[in-house]
Amino acid sequence: MNNNAVEKMDATPNVQAKTSSHSTLHQMVLTNTGTLARPQPISQRLAAKPEATTSCITCRTVTSLIRPPCNYCECELCDSCARVCHFCGGSFCQKCSLTVYLQDEKTVCLSCC
Repeated sequence: MNNNAVEKMDATPNVQAKTSSHSTLHQMVLTNTGTLARPQPISQRLAAKPEATTSCITCRTVTSLIRPPCNYCECELCDSCARVCHFCGGSFCQKCSLTVYLQDEKTVCLSCC
């Protein structure tokens, strides 16, 4: 087809088309199963967090404690599997951090390597 073809545009905007399409368009999110759903309001998400249980990605321990996820891959961690980077101080999982043996044992994240 001809990509250089110039189409004549109508100078008057179609107000009715804009208002009707605005009311039918909504933001959608992907669920854990890969299906589309409407997002929950923030108040519902915050209220659901303390009741939700999560499992550690490394040891599969199920806990209801809220701990910040890995700073690199954002996976859920338990207290025993979380490693703190020597340089940046961030919390990382065992897959996203390395143990370096220089003079003593230090944990270094993949961002600081």
